[in-house]
Amino acid sequence: MGERDPDSSGEFVEIYGEYVRPLDLAVAFLVTIVGGAVFYVIAPTFLSFIGMPEATRAPLSITIGLIGASIGFLVTLLFIKPKRVVVEG
Repeated sequence: MGERDPDSSGEFVEIYGEYVRPLDLAVAFLVTIVGGAVFYVIAPTFLSFIGMPEATRAPLSITIGLIGASIGFLVTLLFIKPKRVVVEG
């Protein structure tokens, strides 16, 4: 699990053949979780503001929370780049 990168500049974790620093992985999880949680928490207020009936607020809150998590994931894609190990042979 904890492998050294080819340049020996730090410890990396292998995920599906890609190498990522543990700190970058933790930041990605944190941003995704916070994005989902924030959207989920503000969703009922937003839905009542636009006049959505009470019965549909809970399912839509979950959907809006998932949209927030997806946005958080997309934000992490902009800042965290996986490292690839190319073996010539």
